[in-house]
Amino acid sequence: MNLFLNFFIMSSWNPLSSRRRTSGGVRAPLKLPSFDEDEAELDSYINKLVNLEDCVKKLSKDAKKFSDLTLSVKRYEKKMTADLSNSSVCQQDEELRKLVEEWHSFNCGADEASQELVMLVHKTIVEPIKKFSGVFSEVQGATRKRDQTLRTCMKNKEKVQSLQEKEFKTSQNVVKLENAKMDLENLFLDYKRQVASLKEEIPQVYNGRIDFFQPCLEALIKSEISFWGDETRLFNSLMETCKQQRERKLNSEEQQQKRFASLQALSIVGTE
Repeated sequence: MNLFLNFFIMSSWNPLSSRRRTSGGVRAPLKLPSFDEDEAELDSYINKLVNLEDCVKKLSKDAKKFSDLTLSVKRYEKKMTADLSNSSVCQQDEELRKLVEEWHSFNCGADEASQELVMLVHKTIVEPIKKFSGVFSEVQGATRKRDQTLRTCMKNKEKVQSLQEKEFKTSQNVVKLENAKMDLENLFLDYKRQVASLKEEIPQVYNGRIDFFQPCLEALIKSEISFWGDETRLFNSLMETCKQQRERKLNSEEQQQKRFASLQALSIVGTE
């Protein structure tokens, strides 16, 4: 059995506590050199991963809310123009009715574009996050297994210490002590393997977040640019219709004024 394990058995160090206990005037043993360092580095990455999981959950929630609100805005705007088209306000004026009909056509086109945008949000954000979130469950399972191994290790350590403190060293106690030390050594090595595996895999997951999410966010941004570009083109087309209607109305009023001026210029029209 190696000296490192013996030091672990004899120490009163507890990795679950931030302080080491002392008994009487006996000085507490020094920290285990590599064990504490491994724990500190691993816990740092676990905390980072917990924060990343919270961020990912918020992003997924916000994406779903964005999709719902986008569809709601277009649905209510389309309903508004449909109700307006069928109202007496527009039915009594042909030009206003045509304008509202154009507006309603714009909303129908925008509604289809919104549904396509929502579908792209689902593909670029919601689905990838769902896949990525599976990693968090795996890490949680691995850390729970590590914690369980640590608890078992500490329990066996107390058993070894109890056997060592027995006053009568019978052959039966010696056998129990050697078996307990062997069990503790195996548990300790298993724990170290689990920590080493987590130390290797968790940083890979955390550091890989950029490569995973950057293409997703870029795809979403491009989709939004395309969506708002189409919205702008449809809106400009609607504004052109409004402009043409105003020009026709102004031309009609101008022509009416000219005809009225011509009538006034006739000699048969008296002046006061």
